[in-house]
Amino acid sequence: MTHDPSRLSLRNALLHWCFEERVEDVRAVEGYFRSQDLARHGWPNLGGASSRGEPNPVEDEDEARAELSRAWRGLLLDFQQRVEGGQVHLRGVQTNPERRLDDSLLPGQWAAEYRFDVLAGSLHVWEYRFVNVVVLPGPADKEALAEAWPSAASVSRTKASSPTRELRVEDVALLDPGVVAALLERHAEHVRTGLRKQLLPPGGASPMALIASMMQHRAKELTLLPTMAAEADWLSEWCGRVAPSYFSVGAKRIQNLLGALYKDLLAAQKKSTG
Repeated sequence: MTHDPSRLSLRNALLHWCFEERVEDVRAVEGYFRSQDLARHGWPNLGGASSRGEPNPVEDEDEARAELSRAWRGLLLDFQQRVEGGQVHLRGVQTNPERRLDDSLLPGQWAAEYRFDVLAGSLHVWEYRFVNVVVLPGPADKEALAEAWPSAASVSRTKASSPTRELRVEDVALLDPGVVAALLERHAEHVRTGLRKQLLPPGGASPMALIASMMQHRAKELTLLPTMAAEADWLSEWCGRVAPSYFSVGAKRIQNLLGALYKDLLAAQKKSTG
């Protein structure tokens, strides 16, 4: 099969298109981890971690992981802006809400809502999930984009003309944890900029309830990791990435507070899979 050099994986596209300083920020923190540790936390190795040698000594592993998440947020924000500005465009194979075999263009206008899994080469945006995501130079062809997403152009008009139902408090339990995380961050931004208040400890808000909700969501999706330690690591990294303005919760604290819930959810997951 002929390799097309213009179609880059997400990882390689970040290295090729983003500011070198943003890449170096990530690499500098990667030195505290082995490459296999990065993968366990959900990140690829951009070249700063060794697969064989010992990582740099670190006093606080939770803080190192939080610093890694912050560096990745900066890098992905840089990349999202490049997609939104038409410097590059994406293609991917849709797996949700419908499963398809052929890849399709992804609208760059949605870039601010993209949630990347660079390690897996996939992304989520609202109810859509795409795998085998590749990055190509330049903006997407408008006619091809309109053909792939015939209703996308009318979404804003439809929303403007359609009545919307007010969100009730009891509806929050039905929301995806990722949506809740986005709402938390939007509220945190409002507090910082509109009310000029900080959300740092000791006044930080704990997102433990959000973490528990995500664990339950992962159990329903049959994606719980086989040990509580591994699941706690994943949840700690996820929460630091999606709700960075709130109090950072380390993996050990998650294990201590949610260990019993994890056992119940894991048992239910195993039962549902036979």
